[in-house]
Amino acid sequence: MTLSPASHGARRRTAIAAAFALVAGLLTLGAPLSASAEVVGDGPGTLSGTVVKADGTPLEGASIYIGGPVIVAAYTDAAGYYEASGLALGSYYVSTYPSGYQTVPFQTVTLTDESATATANFVLIPYVTGVGTISGQITADGVPLAGQHVSANQYSTGQSESAFTDENGNYVISGLPDGEWQLWSHAGNQYQTVQGPVVVISSSQPDATADIAFLSYPSGTSAISGVITDSATGEPIADVSIQLYGNDVPQHGSTSTNEAGEFAFASLPAGTFTVSFSASGYLWVNEDFVVAPDQTLVADRGLVAKNATVSGHLQLADGTPVAGEFIQAHAVDGQNYGGGTSDENGNFVIGDLGGVAYTLSVGGYGTLYDLQESVVVAVANADTTADFILVPRTTGSLSGYVYLSEDNAYLEPVCATLYSSKSKKAVAEQYIDGEHYGSTEFYFPNLKPGAYTVEIRDCDDDPGTKFDKVFLGGVKIIKDATFVTVAAAEDSWGHGIEFAPRSN
Repeated sequence: MTLSPASHGARRRTAIAAAFALVAGLLTLGAPLSASAEVVGDGPGTLSGTVVKADGTPLEGASIYIGGPVIVAAYTDAAGYYEASGLALGSYYVSTYPSGYQTVPFQTVTLTDESATATANFVLIPYVTGVGTISGQITADGVPLAGQHVSANQYSTGQSESAFTDENGNYVISGLPDGEWQLWSHAGNQYQTVQGPVVVISSSQPDATADIAFLSYPSGTSAISGVITDSATGEPIADVSIQLYGNDVPQHGSTSTNEAGEFAFASLPAGTFTVSFSASGYLWVNEDFVVAPDQTLVADRGLVAKNATVSGHLQLADGTPVAGEFIQAHAVDGQNYGGGTSDENGNFVIGDLGGVAYTLSVGGYGTLYDLQESVVVAVANADTTADFILVPRTTGSLSGYVYLSEDNAYLEPVCATLYSSKSKKAVAEQYIDGEHYGSTEFYFPNLKPGAYTVEIRDCDDDPGTKFDKVFLGGVKIIKDATFVTVAAAEDSWGHGIEFAPRSN
């Protein structure tokens, strides 16, 4: 058995992140979500729990975020109680982030046919006021910055305190409890980003000093300029937003085109730069440019208008239309995308596409159908047709992540091995490098219905970074491991495995 392509994992993470962003947006906008009991669908699952303060007092109005096969937002009632019923079976993340309280770990619960109800309770500890103080000065190119915001953040608890600098660039943040505090400040896009220092406050050293010095981006004698036009008509495009980032030299700049479609970045040092071009009604373009010393590089570009559509029909082999299924369109340039959802008749339309090639995908992770993909070429000012016959999924998937023990900076590769409860033999394996976003995850797709566990082990050749192998459930022996039941068209996700240094 092999893993799905990396793009499938990226698509899965994107969908999850987008769903949580939607929930957060609804809460921010004050969407009318019910307190205490929320019926979210017609599934058999129910998740409930309480949120209380450390002294046992219930907390009313705490926001509860539930992410999984269904994305839910709920609030606690006067008794600190919340409930979400009608949930589809599967694994869910449950978390809460009330203001003024320390961060609590999210909880993972799994709803199954055998256990369709679950509980996730939270006990919140308020932020602590201490006697610690961090003070210092913030400057930019050696000049004090007045009115500059600076914050001290304690990531272990989620607590954050802040202050503003005076006319001499000096600040004082007081009332801090013991622990590590990460300082952060942002002086504007004209200055290089500065990673603030980590300051330790303790009972023996309650007062600390930390200065932050911003520097302007380096300048040079090179430039990038050009004219942006409509690729079809050749007409200049005004107000194109253009962002520039240095790849091998610290640099950031932003500008927009004038009425003649012209733009320019001057006084640049030599180096490689990534430049992005975006305008309403056009496909986004992201491109790298290598600029030599004393060179003015001409970067004329034509943008493709988003005036094409792709439409089609989803149905089963027997002709039954498939409604409510999302179809994604990813441009082959890897930068632009679109999507649409089939209606009650199985018909879909994806608009705002450019006249370029797209990979259409439907089904797969999180759906009831096998993944299908097809490449189509959208045509400017026209509609292109693409139909799909969907096949119900007979397999499921198991996914999760590897996290490291708190005091360890481990970034070496590990291997994830999947075992079946039926045979107790290895079914599949995945290499996890842990060095970039999403690379601490394991993902095993196309699993036949059954029960599975995952083993994480050290698989590099460095004798100085050896780690104990561990199974789901935090045990070293497979007979004691946690086995997760995977059903057809079910994606069980969010299973964490802590990886710790070898104890002997």
